[in-house]
Amino acid sequence: MNTHVTQMVELLFQNVQTSEEVQALHDEVMNNCQERYQDLISHGISEEEATAAVMESLKGMDEVLREYPQREKTPEANTDEAMDPEIADAAEERMTFSPEEIRELDIQVTSCDIRVIESSDNMVSIEKHGDVRMEMTDGKLSFRQESVVTNLFRDISWEGNPFESFESFGESIRKLVQNVTDGIRNTVSSQASVTLRLPRDMRPETAIRTTGGDIQWEQVLPGQRFSFQTTSGNVELNAETEDILPALEVATVSGDISCRVNVAEVRLKTISGDIEWYGDAGSLQISTTSGEAEASGSITLTRMNSVSGDLTLTLDDGRKAEVEISSTSGDAEIRVPEDTEEVRVRLESVSGDIRLRGVQAADNAPIRIQGKTVSGDLTVCR
Repeated sequence: MNTHVTQMVELLFQNVQTSEEVQALHDEVMNNCQERYQDLISHGISEEEATAAVMESLKGMDEVLREYPQREKTPEANTDEAMDPEIADAAEERMTFSPEEIRELDIQVTSCDIRVIESSDNMVSIEKHGDVRMEMTDGKLSFRQESVVTNLFRDISWEGNPFESFESFGESIRKLVQNVTDGIRNTVSSQASVTLRLPRDMRPETAIRTTGGDIQWEQVLPGQRFSFQTTSGNVELNAETEDILPALEVATVSGDISCRVNVAEVRLKTISGDIEWYGDAGSLQISTTSGEAEASGSITLTRMNSVSGDLTLTLDDGRKAEVEISSTSGDAEIRVPEDTEEVRVRLESVSGDIRLRGVQAADNAPIRIQGKTVSGDLTVCR
């Protein structure tokens, strides 16, 4: 049985009260989805495309399940009690470490919010609230939270162009993912949070994975690799530095991604979340299904693809740039610097419009753009 398919079905049924009828429906849906997945795989469809097709087949299932008795939600904490400073302080833990003690940050939590900011005293300061366990072993600082659900799409790869597979499932995916992630929020909702204050010159290997928690990183340091994964939480990275981070990877299902940082190699992936990228990059790769994506900066190599989300790229440097952009039904717009007169273009669309505004096509131009859509419009302008 495919793990991702199992997780999708379990999440759809998680809020429905168990009965013989519901169990029979659950088993039937599970068997049908697993058989459909295996049948697609046997016909040469990739795992990513097969998973997306199964998700599409579940469209409307949440409405059917709403007709059955629902489980009672866990009562929320008393608002006055949650706001009481004395009670909050009692539940909060604070720790301090020397930066030499920590070489790696490994955070795997469910609904815990993660915030990283600059330390004012050159020490590592940690404030945690809620059901989060912390361990320090051989220079590895780890945070764990009791897992309620697993990150649904953590292993899905987004290599290749999505327009080669499905033309019109983007909006359906957005709706289904929203229903699933709403269920995730209801299941794992808590008040857990972790705030880390790190010295600016600290260079830890960093991996953060959450289900419903937000990740806010206000200080990105050069010299190491960063990886962030979340299901429905948002990811925000801001770096007020000209230093270049070697590598950054961010993946979400429905969470938004916002990055302001300079990175040599960047990979940003989402299904229904929106993406904003501002900064310089040697290589920038953005993949989305139904979310919109916008990128700007001095970027040498840009690859952007979507199914139904619109794509916008603004190049700040026209001396040399290579762009590969593709979409099924979403529009794509590439904006070149104001002083650019010629671009080397290869644009294709089945039914969408193709436009060059303010620039001319030339075979020897320093900016090379390849664009392909099915029904979306393609525009190159300055």
